[in-house]
Amino acid sequence: MSKTNPIRFIYFDVGGVLLEFEHVRTEIPRNFGLDKEKYDRFMTKVAHERSVGKLNGQELEVLFTREFGKVFPQGYWTTGQAVELFFPIKAMHDFVVELAKHYRLGLLTNVSREIYERAQNDFAKQLYPPVNFEIKITSFEEGVAKPDLEIYHRAIARTGISAGEILFIDDLPENIAAAKQAGMQGIVFETKSPTKTIENLRALLSA
Repeated sequence: MSKTNPIRFIYFDVGGVLLEFEHVRTEIPRNFGLDKEKYDRFMTKVAHERSVGKLNGQELEVLFTREFGKVFPQGYWTTGQAVELFFPIKAMHDFVVELAKHYRLGLLTNVSREIYERAQNDFAKQLYPPVNFEIKITSFEEGVAKPDLEIYHRAIARTGISAGEILFIDDLPENIAAAKQAGMQGIVFETKSPTKTIENLRALLSA
């Protein structure tokens, strides 16, 4: 970060940065007696359409039933029940509270409507730091998902400041690469080593 271009706004990804959810890929198939590799392939196949709002929870349940049979409780996907398996990354939550004293904050996340709304409405106190996220950019509302440059351009425009004054934190390198291509600053969050990433962020922000 240069002295002539200080960071004024920080966008956070949610899954893998503010909350841990990777274990869900193992827990769900184990809990419902599914083959993990088959489950992973299925979820990968539908991930993009879910995240951009083209596949809703009811439609997903129909596809799941065709693929696996009726192994999930009725309404499991339409009500976003998988959120119950998520948990916060505490070190990052504490750090975000610090950052909120000095920076404007926002969310920039690929997420389905059902998961996002359940997290916001029923689990916000457990899954989100107690700060004001001024701007929330969600892929299902935008109809476009990271790493498509369009979602970054929209995120930049809504801050009212220049791209170079915005920092984006995401756990996927390809999403950070796209943010930088759009002109933002970015850093990859190492979910398995949050302390290391926080140290890197402190160094960046104090440069």
